[in-house]
Amino acid sequence: MIFKFNVMKTIIKIASIVGSLLLTTSCVSFEEFTKLQNENENNKDQLTSLQQKNSDLTKANDDLKSKLATEKDQNEKERTMLKINEIKNKKDQETLSELRREIQLERREVGNIRQEICDALKCFTPDELTIEERNGQLYVTMYDKLLFPTGVAIVNNRGKEALKLLSEVLKKNSKIQIMVEGHTDAVPINNKHFQDNWDLSVIRATNVTRILTKYDVAPNRIIAAGRSKYEPFDSNDTEKGRRLNRRTDIVLIPKLDQLYSLINQDNNDNNTASSNSNNRSKSK
Repeated sequence: MIFKFNVMKTIIKIASIVGSLLLTTSCVSFEEFTKLQNENENNKDQLTSLQQKNSDLTKANDDLKSKLATEKDQNEKERTMLKINEIKNKKDQETLSELRREIQLERREVGNIRQEICDALKCFTPDELTIEERNGQLYVTMYDKLLFPTGVAIVNNRGKEALKLLSEVLKKNSKIQIMVEGHTDAVPINNKHFQDNWDLSVIRATNVTRILTKYDVAPNRIIAAGRSKYEPFDSNDTEKGRRLNRRTDIVLIPKLDQLYSLINQDNNDNNTASSNSNNRSKSK
């Protein structure tokens, strides 16, 4: 009986101890759980913050890469344009030097022709004709005293002599183009031969042209034009001025084919360079 009581007592003690242990264990686990739960929430907040920072840094990095790529592309375009400009400037210098050489040659040729004409027409007086260079062109101006009586368009014998001597020089210089310009004073004219000064100036220029071609100057080199009273050399208010205005200008024009060719070549090169640059920009 005593034994059973002791056993029961022992069991009760053991149960009490186990219960205490269980109660103690259960309390510690709840506190740790709460602590861990709080730490977990904090970690989640930190993770969210870090993820946002990472996203911001990734975006900033992408923006920087895009900016660097744009700057690289721009730098490449600038280097290309610098290279194009360098080549263009070199080409321009070469073209400019060539143009200067051609202009010098033309001026020398015009100077030589002027001297030839002066030698050929030296027997004529300054009130009959003058020889002058203007803007790279040579003007042989023959006044009415040499070519025509007043109000008449038929070239007189002394005028024909001058045109024959001039034609000998023109035939030797076949590269020179010729413009024959008839000019009048401002005194009106209206008769059975000429309706006005336009008629008179054009017919005079045409008659001079025919004489030059008669002396074997190639017709395809000559243009005949009438200026009437609208390009006076001097004032029409004086007799002297009107006399100077009644004239026929034989304008000798150097052929500028080589100069135009150089200019056009330069323009074509510039257009090609610009087109290539645009194509490279589009391809990028």
